[in-house]
Amino acid sequence: RLARRLPLGRRFDGFDLSPDASRMLLHSAADTVTVIDAWNDRVLGEITGVAVNYESFNRAAVRFSPDGARISIVGSDGSLGVWDATSLERRWVVPAYPGPSPWPWSLGGGCWSPDGKKIATLPADGRVQIWDAEQGQLVREWRGRGPPCRHGTFSSDSRRIFLAGAAEHGLECWDVEHCECLW
Repeated sequence: RLARRLPLGRRFDGFDLSPDASRMLLHSAADTVTVIDAWNDRVLGEITGVAVNYESFNRAAVRFSPDGARISIVGSDGSLGVWDATSLERRWVVPAYPGPSPWPWSLGGGCWSPDGKKIATLPADGRVQIWDAEQGQLVREWRGRGPPCRHGTFSSDSRRIFLAGAAEHGLECWDVEHCECLW
């Protein structure tokens, strides 16, 4: 039923499914994130005016939190923001990378820790940033070992983060608490 409702031929650049599979986030080129009730085939609302940084390198630009209560958005202006997933009210937005934007990206990441307490961003200048997901405060920051990383995933206990960049960069594993590269 939902496939019939979505306009065929309309391009969606970003997509995420809530942990319980009841809601979907769709981001279009029109700088709108649409929240859809996947079970009842209806649009729940939209977050508008957000230029989402969703290119092929940043598939985590629009994401539900692990509990489905919040939505994070990495903006093309280098911002990171969190919205309430029910009311769609903005909780906070911070300039995670306000510097010059090297083409084609300025800020990657946007991945949530499994405990929902942290969000990682990966600025184009090679830093790794860990944000308090509730308050929007930067709690850890360090420079990676090589070229800027583009993708990040937390370990199941949220104590480590795995980072990857271009193919020649490889994979890194970092201890989040001590900002230490383990391998």
